Amino acid sequence: MGSKVQITRENLTEDECFELILKKRNKLKWATTLSFNPYDSEIRISKNRIWKNDKELENKFQKSPLLFQLCEYSKGHFYTWHSDYETRDPKLKRLKTGIVVLNEDFEGGEFELEHYGICDLRMGDILWFDARLLHQVKPITDGIRYSLAIWLLNK
Repeated sequence: MGSKVQITRENLTEDECFELILKKRNKLKWATTLSFNPYDSEIRISKNRIWKNDKELENKFQKSPLLFQLCEYSKGHFYTWHSDYETRDPKLKRLKTGIVVLNEDFEGGEFELEHYGICDLRMGDILWFDARLLHQVKPITDGIRYSLAIWLLNK
């Protein structure tokens, strides 16, 4: 997949994936974007929860400082082409993005990277890539897709 993109198979076990869903899904909220209208349904429809200072996960992924986001995509939900590099804080940048699919009982929701295509991700695999690369989550056609987004920060 190239030097800017790396997949590690089975980085999280099935139990670890389900535990993350169960621990974090109770506080999901409608996700926002950095656009003028933060709830722009032309760009993104999903729910998420963001947290940091999770030493257990930072040890698991052997990187720090990390920011985490649990994402829930139901039928019809998606996230169009975007990059993760910029944040609302002009001094804070996301350098690398990690994506872990946490379940498999959904259809659609393919993860696509510009210039790389659809990424073959199975539950527990982690995909690391340069946060400046454009990517998208295609619409869910059935079920609910849970994923963990991980960002390596510049500070």
